[in-house]
Formats: sequence, structure tokens, C-alpha cells
Amino acid sequence: MRENVGHATSRMLLLSQQFPQSFVGGVGALEMNVKKYPGKPMSPYGFTNSDPLCSGICSNPRFKRPPVLVISLDGFAYEYIERNVVKTFNRFKKCGTSAEWMYSSYPSKTFPNHYTMVTGLYPEAHGIIDNNIYDPSIAAYLVDVRRKSDSRYYKGEPIWVTAAKHNLKTACLFWAGCSIDFNAVGMVAIAGTFKALVIVGIF
Repeated sequence: MRENVGHATSRMLLLSQQFPQSFVGGVGALEMNVKKYPGKPMSPYGFTNSDPLCSGICSNPRFKRPPVLVISLDGFAYEYIERNVVKTFNRFKKCGTSAEWMYSSYPSKTFPNHYTMVTGLYPEAHGIIDNNIYDPSIAAYLVDVRRKSDSRYYKGEPIWVTAAKHNLKTACLFWAGCSIDFNAVGMVAIAGTFKALVIVGIF
């Protein structure tokens, strides 16, 4: 079964390339429809928007490329963005890039889909098939995927690990697989910086 499971490579995820049209039986596991906003090209990796609200974004000389931030919110209705209820998120969308939609994997639960998003693998291939898992071969019940660091549950390589292996600075916070040691030397220890992130105000 596993050899028949298609996946998007980490390079595709990093470069936001279009996924192949078929993975399994002609049906795409994930399809990316990334909207790029008009403006002067900044680099092969992204665009800068001409809107005055977007001026100065990513102008820090320490960044050779625009930083990538992936945010996932459970129960967040798309109507919140359409109705301009969340102005900060609308600015993310206006001044950056956004996916218009994606197919969820089965089962349509938080952690299987979160880990699918960052590995490009189906849940049956990456091993996270539910928010709570019992694997008799491991003989351990995984109550909360986020809080456990037993690497035997996790297959595949998350995008932040692939990026770190290519000498990019990466960090992960409250995502399935964050606590796993993938031997990615470029990973930032996030626990000590979480307080600072909250003070600065991500939202």
C-alpha cells in the first residue's frame, strides 16, 4: 500500500511549486492554488505588493529571501477573512501569498492534516492517522500528538526539517511533529523564545 501513496516532495513545498496532477489513481492528494499578487518582482521566490500598506515588509537586510510563515487555525471560517473581521490576517493575504483552498486528507482531523500539510504525505504513509493513536506494535497510546516525542509514530520529513538541512533558519511552534528530533541542526529551540513572540504580538 505504502509504495502506492503519492506525495509532494519537500522541494515542491519549499518552492511552492505546482504538485503533479495525479498521485494515486489519478486523484491529487493535495493541490496547491497559490495566488500571487501583482507588483514588482522582488526575487524568483516571491513578489512584493505595490500597496502602500505593504511597503517596508521584508525589507530587513538580514533576510536574503522573504520569510515564510505557515499558520493554521482550527475552526477558523473563511468568512472571517471575506468580511474583513480579522484585519491582520487580511494584511498577510494582501501583502504575501495565500492558498485559496486545499483538499483535506482523510480522516479530516487536526493532526493528520497538519502533518500532511508539512510532509506532503497521506496519513497512512506518515503515520499520524488521528489526534489520539494506539499502535500495538509500539504498545503505547498516543493521547495528544503535539505533546509526545516518540519518533516511531512519525514518518516522512517535515518542511522545516528539509529547510534546516539546506541551511535555512527554521522554527516550529505547536505543530504536530515539532517535538521530534529529526537531527535538523538548523532548528531554533522555540520554548525559550515563545514568551518574546507573544510580547511582540504575532497577532
